[in-house]
Formats: sequence, C-alpha cells, structure tokens
Amino acid sequence: MGKHIHSTDFQRKEVFVVVDGISTGRHIAPSLRGNGYSVVHVCSKNAQSLGIEHNQHDYIANLKETDSIHDLVGSFSAFHVRAVIPGAEAGVELADQLGEALELPTRNDFSKTKARKSKFLMQETIREKGLLAANQTKTDNLFALLDWVNKNGLPVVLKPEESAGTDGVHFCYKLNDVIDAFGVIMGSDNIFKAKNKNVVAQEMLVGDEFMVNTVSFGEAISITDIIFVHKKVINGSPLYDYSTIIGPEDKRFQLISDYVKQVLPILGLNYGAAHTEVILTQKGPTLVEVNPRLTGAFDMSATNDAVGVNHVSVLVRAYTRNGYLEKRAGMDKPHQKHTLTSFFIAEKEGILINDPDLAPFRNIPGFHSIKFGYGKGGDLPKTTNLMNSPGMVNFVSKSMDKLLSAHGIFRKQEKQFFEEVLPAEESVANYKL
Repeated sequence: MGKHIHSTDFQRKEVFVVVDGISTGRHIAPSLRGNGYSVVHVCSKNAQSLGIEHNQHDYIANLKETDSIHDLVGSFSAFHVRAVIPGAEAGVELADQLGEALELPTRNDFSKTKARKSKFLMQETIREKGLLAANQTKTDNLFALLDWVNKNGLPVVLKPEESAGTDGVHFCYKLNDVIDAFGVIMGSDNIFKAKNKNVVAQEMLVGDEFMVNTVSFGEAISITDIIFVHKKVINGSPLYDYSTIIGPEDKRFQLISDYVKQVLPILGLNYGAAHTEVILTQKGPTLVEVNPRLTGAFDMSATNDAVGVNHVSVLVRAYTRNGYLEKRAGMDKPHQKHTLTSFFIAEKEGILINDPDLAPFRNIPGFHSIKFGYGKGGDLPKTTNLMNSPGMVNFVSKSMDKLLSAHGIFRKQEKQFFEEVLPAEESVANYKL
C-alpha cells in the first residue's frame, strides 16, 4: 500500500475518497475536481482481482486495499475526509468499512451492509417491513433447492448470493435447468473471484422491468432517472433489447419512485448513489435488487441531454452543495427529450475478421453515441446477458416514435454488421486453426 502521507505534505487537506473509480465511477473525480475538491483513490481487492485500471492522474493519492483495514485508515491521517464514495460495485463493501472506521457523518448504516450486498438478505429485510418482495430461498444443497422448487413451482431465477450485474443469473423453466444452474453457480467463483457458497432461488417476477437511479443525502432521496428495459427472448434467454427513460408524466414514475424511496432507508442507504432494479408486477413494484452505487454502462451525456441531469452530476452536487436534493424535490417535470439505448446482441461467437464499421449506426436519425468493445482479431462471445453484450448505441430525440424507428433501423443494420465482421459458418473452424 505504500508509506503514509504526512500532514507536512498536505496539512490536513480536505478530500473526497473514491473507492474503485472505474466504470461510471470514473466520472466522479473529474467532476469533484471541477468543483474545486481534491480526491484520493482506493483500489479494493475486488477491483485488483478484476485487473481494471483507473485514471491515476485524477487523484492526489492512489492507495490499495491490503489485509489491514487499520493501515489503510491510517493512510488518511493527513487528510480531512469529507466522504467515501464507491465508484463501482467492487468498492461498495470497502467504502462502507472506511466510512465506519473514519466515523464520517455521511456514512451508511454499517449494521445493514450485508443486507445491501446479499441478494437474499435485502429481500428479507424489506419483507419484514411490509414491502413487496420476491418469494425466495437460499441453500447450498441441491435436494433442498429442488424441494423448494417443487413446492413453489417454476419458472424460477437462480443467482449467486453476492456478485455484480447479471453474473451467474440463470432463468430456469424446467427442473433440469435448475439442476444445471445450481451446478454452474456452486462450481464457480463470482465475478470478484470469490467462491460461491450459496445459491439464491427466487420466483420469476412477471412484469415490466425498471432501473431506478437515485441519490440519497440524509433524509432526502432524489430520483435522477427511471429506465424502462425492453427484453427479447433468444434461445430461452431474456436479453436486453433496448431501454428508454420514462418521465414524471408517466403514471408508473410516481408508483415506482414511492416504492424505491421506502426500500433504500430500510436497507440503511442514507447517503450516496443507488441503482435499484424493480419489476412492476400486478401486485405493484417488487424489488429485484439494490446496488448501492452508480448506474453501470449507460452514457451519462445522453441522459443529461434528455433529462438535464445525470446520476454523476446529481451525486456530486448532493455532496458539494448544501440542501441540493431538498431543492430538487418537487421540481420533477416532463423531460424535454427522450433517450433510447439499443443493445448489440451477438447471436453467435467468433473472432472478428474485419475492423467494425460503425459509420452506418452513426447515420441513423437521432444518433447520440456508440460503444462497441471489440476490434479486428477480438474474440466475440455469444450474447447471453448484459455483462457480455458487445456494445450499445444511444439515441436522443424529442419524439419517442422516432427513437423506436431508429431502433428498428439499428436492428436491421446490426444483422449486416455482424455478417461483415464475423466469418461465415463454414469457415469458422478453418479460421480458428
């Protein structure tokens, strides 16, 4: 971790601490710096295991988590730490530990850290308070799992108790699916290289899916955006097709907002960002999971263009402007623009034989931005979940009809796109040789 930084160097400089400034979290430090604050980075063991690099130049000091939380806390003796903010899922637990050890007024309820991380405990915690939650069980025994499935019925969702994104999530429609998924989960590590000790089985909630991005500061909770997710089923797997942001004029907005604003305090999340996944069932909004960090892969500039703010900007303002979230309350108004994100779906795997030509996508009306994660020679996996989707295209327009038309054009062009970058079926074997 390196030597401690002495007060003679910085004279108790006021700083923010970002744990794992990767993914969307990479935008936190530049935004804080733009507001006149210095930032220290801590790389968690989880992030170290993933091998993802952060931009060290955004920070006045770069530290690493070791086996001693005491030593890590000691490294901050030179600073006046204003807040510890997780930049990604990998850093959530360490951020909680540091906030507690430093006794920060902006820390979350440490006694509920596990409830914010465990996909099982978070459901049980809100159920105890009378909120809608998924019917579920947790076990490391296949026979106990099959007994629960026989009593509660199919379909079900199996997942590791702790992980990130859609890692290890299996949708099971038959008993054989359950048996196979149990074996895969228990026989593997989660995304952070930790052994899966249990399988969580939950009823498959039926209804539209929403992702709710919020920022909390004390008793104030602000909704930055609510994302509706449209999925399409390919070979039995529900895959992200496209997503759109719904506005306050949509009757679902208030219903979902009210539910999420009850969930977060119950889980002890009183400060910082959250990305909460909800299914709007016939009974009402029901929790899939809470992620106590910023939203993931979405383009913040597209959200900003449509809504006027984004998850990062609201988070930073909450920490740097007194009473900012309270001032935002009641200011919800219809969005001036709409945004739609189209997700690439690779229906087969293969090594790219050509550099991707992204120009046709940029020419689609309403185009805002594009992200595609592979170049010539890259080993493209078949898309089975959001984690291995190769990319996305973001569109912004004042007309939702135009955005849906743009998505239709995207899907037609996507077919030709993959035909040009992937080898034909008969040549795949020869190409891999």
